Amino acid sequence: SYFILTVATLPFLIYVAFKNPALIGKFFMAGLFFVPLFAVVEYIALRQHQWYFDGQYIGTVTMMGYVFPFEELFFWILMSSTIVLAYYENFVDDGR
Repeated sequence: SYFILTVATLPFLIYVAFKNPALIGKFFMAGLFFVPLFAVVEYIALRQHQWYFDGQYIGTVTMMGYVFPFEELFFWILMSSTIVLAYYENFVDDGR
């Protein structure tokens, strides 16, 4: 499922960034805002046992004593806000 997510989102993010290079700074600033928030949500959810990861993954990341998949770090914490912004900028905002 992460492979499908990668194929569906990362090329589109790169396309939007090359189509309008001014958006790269906006995407970066939004990422700087959301990454700490998503990391805190991840930490609290793992600490409160709201979710757990017991499958096979590309790799694991340890954050403050809690282990979670690398895919969670990459797709959810780092990339989700920029991917949503890329879709928004391309389909809704329409260059405004």
